[in-house]
Amino acid sequence: MNTKTLLCAALCCVMLCGCSENSSSALDPTVLAVSADHVTATAGQQNVPVTVSVANNPGFTSSGIRIIYDEGLTPVYDAASKEAELTMGPAGNGLIGIAMVATDKRIVGFGSMGTNDNQSDGAIFTCYFNVPADAKSGKVYDIQIEVVDFIRSSGTELSPVSVSGSITVQ
Repeated sequence: MNTKTLLCAALCCVMLCGCSENSSSALDPTVLAVSADHVTATAGQQNVPVTVSVANNPGFTSSGIRIIYDEGLTPVYDAASKEAELTMGPAGNGLIGIAMVATDKRIVGFGSMGTNDNQSDGAIFTCYFNVPADAKSGKVYDIQIEVVDFIRSSGTELSPVSVSGSITVQ
């Protein structure tokens, strides 16, 4: 097993089992915030993208972010490895990222690490969900965000505000 796999697996394991404070609030344009998209989908839609983004980013090297998804949604992942389908975004450039799924807890745990602070705002990563075929129009599936770790290369721990998202069925 290579170093990337070991480090990411360890970070995701800590992240899935750890505890975190969650602050869901209106997004202040000057505050460091990690947020999930509010997206729309149709009943039975597969691979609905939900992007997790950062705003007012002073720079981070490693992160642990938990997505707690609503009952009924199914994350897109490899059943054998439990690794979630993942696309890294510009705010994740230069970082190694991995996302693992704990279906019994309805959690997608994302971990990233690198050697230099990424100071970009915008998408850190996108993960994907399947919407139930019998979902009713107007149904809102909550996507709760919990930031477990957000750390600069200097070792300074940052405390971003967490802003949850949703998938709404049309």
